[in-house]
Amino acid sequence: MEVRFTRFAAAQLRDVLAESDARHGPTAAERYRDRVETALEAVVADPGPASGGPDAVARDVLFHALRLARRRLPPENRVRRPPHVLVLRISGDGAALKVPGLAHERMLLGPVAKRPLDGADGE
Repeated sequence: MEVRFTRFAAAQLRDVLAESDARHGPTAAERYRDRVETALEAVVADPGPASGGPDAVARDVLFHALRLARRRLPPENRVRRPPHVLVLRISGDGAALKVPGLAHERMLLGPVAKRPLDGADGE
């Protein structure tokens, strides 16, 4: 399954990594990036309920808290408390995992989940 970030989500991820780098250094930013990649790999392997499951916001939306990827990383690569949630959608044909955005655990997830996947916001 191919993973595709919208431009919006890619910009969000760049901002999160830049903030991590500024606050905690380049090694921390690299660990956070590894956490995101590990979480995406887990969802691709099993996009079912363990990944967050569809929410009432939209039936085809999955939420995956980055904290769930902790066990999949070696101890030296772990981020203590990653506060972000990946907002994900599986394409109709099941060939792609689309990432319309990231959300902070304290955010309301609805607005991020409803972001467009195609068109002006693009992929």
